[in-house]
Amino acid sequence: MTRHLTTRSSITRTTAAPAVALALCLVGGGLAAAADAQSSVLSQRGGETADFVPPAARETGVTQNIGAQLPLDLEFVNTRGEAVTLGDYFGRSKPLLVTFNYSNCPQLCSLQLVGLVDALRELKLTVGEEFEMLTISIDPSESTERAALTQGRYFDDYRNADDARTKDGARHTERRAAALEGTSALDFGWHFLTGDEDAIAAITDAAGYAFNLDPDTGEYAHDAVVLVVTPDGTVSRYLPGVFYEPNDLDLALIGASDGELGGIVAWTRMFCYRWDPEAGSYVPVAERMMLLGAGGSALLLLAFMGLMWRNEFKKSKRAANAGAAPTALASASASH
Repeated sequence: MTRHLTTRSSITRTTAAPAVALALCLVGGGLAAAADAQSSVLSQRGGETADFVPPAARETGVTQNIGAQLPLDLEFVNTRGEAVTLGDYFGRSKPLLVTFNYSNCPQLCSLQLVGLVDALRELKLTVGEEFEMLTISIDPSESTERAALTQGRYFDDYRNADDARTKDGARHTERRAAALEGTSALDFGWHFLTGDEDAIAAITDAAGYAFNLDPDTGEYAHDAVVLVVTPDGTVSRYLPGVFYEPNDLDLALIGASDGELGGIVAWTRMFCYRWDPEAGSYVPVAERMMLLGAGGSALLLLAFMGLMWRNEFKKSKRAANAGAAPTALASASASH
């Protein structure tokens, strides 16, 4: 079965050169942005972009269907071999991260999921507690056993504090590893699902995710993207590429939770950042930061002034009481 959708990022997807996709991610910070740059270069050479792209990789890409409702009645199979629906993973008051991959992918899928785990280690939020994850195979021939092996690999990676980027990330990971002690990968909050062609077609169409099977190699040409989905199954954000900033994941999950995660600190961070769909990430808003800083300074000033006024009031009261005492004594002496 062949899935079709043409986007600007489609020219970067070839199954013959996965290293090119990685290089573009490193240089451009995202596959879609890198594709724009390559398209511009090819146009300047005077040739049609399609002339430089293998036919099997032309019509792949991601259409950002933000606000789309995922079909929660679709049936898949979990890594226990049980029939489930997408709806089984929603309605729990938790946002979800959703990816489309397949276990026999030669390189791009593992690059994406390793990069995702790398960012997840840095979060205070924990998979299975504050949010959950779904990885849906785009290969209808993938077996439950193969998906379970892949799930176990990333379950182990997520608990490996040695690979954390920072000391905070290592601390968060060690805490999670201790909490997950004795937990099976099958019980983990990152669920790996397999399904038939119709179910895969329905979920990827709803998500705006197009991929293509190369009949010569048996491999899929596809993009790397993480969907951030609200607890009721509405697509909230798309995070493209194979490298993810922890701040982007954190803010996207907070946004998808409709304020349920993080409290006042999370609200403050959300206020200071805005989503840039072109960059596929959150960017700081200088005006909002200045406004928040000014407001905070004003509150501190008011608090300081209030404290000073309170101290002065207490001093005045003590002075008044001290002055009243000798007068009272003098009055008492005169009466005697």
